[in-house]
Amino acid sequence: MNAERQSAPGTWRLFLAVTPAEPVKAALAEVQERLRRRLPIGTVKWTPPDQLHLTLRFLGDVPAPSAPDVAAALARVAEAATSFALGAERLGVFPHVRRPRVIWVGLGGDLLELSQLQAAAVAATAPWGRREDQPFHAHLTLGRVRELPPARLRGVGEAVANCAPGRLAGWEVQAVELLRSELRPAGAIHTRLASAPLRRA
Repeated sequence: MNAERQSAPGTWRLFLAVTPAEPVKAALAEVQERLRRRLPIGTVKWTPPDQLHLTLRFLGDVPAPSAPDVAAALARVAEAATSFALGAERLGVFPHVRRPRVIWVGLGGDLLELSQLQAAAVAATAPWGRREDQPFHAHLTLGRVRELPPARLRGVGEAVANCAPGRLAGWEVQAVELLRSELRPAGAIHTRLASAPLRRA
């Protein structure tokens, strides 16, 4: 999720997400540490492990009084969906290994069910927030690369490409969440506003 500016007065910066299970977060924290040891200090702004999430839709600024309505729409989506399995599988970068800006881990598992859930969540919450024009990519953001000279950017991309993540954990997606992002001097703070359980498969 891109959070570059403060929310407008009277609005909350919202997004819909799936949160990995704690063993997955722990495994990805180890991958982050392996990469951190390969890269110069300050090269990457790492996502805190407790904030790792799969964004289904970034709504951006939404009037704060509308948050319960967004949560209710998300609950209706969850009621019509069943739980499914995902797993962290591979490392990659956006947009290209020669000029990486985002370090991510790709997901495998029940991707059709994930895609259907994401599409339903987008449709149900269409009345709120900004329109999302980018295609959906199933990934978790491990870190964002800072502004660097081209040679150092290539070095980051090569380090990621040469890092074998090892066996990563999987989990069962049992809920979708509505989260609020608040920018603070030390970084963004994510607050869970609602968690909508999926039906058991």
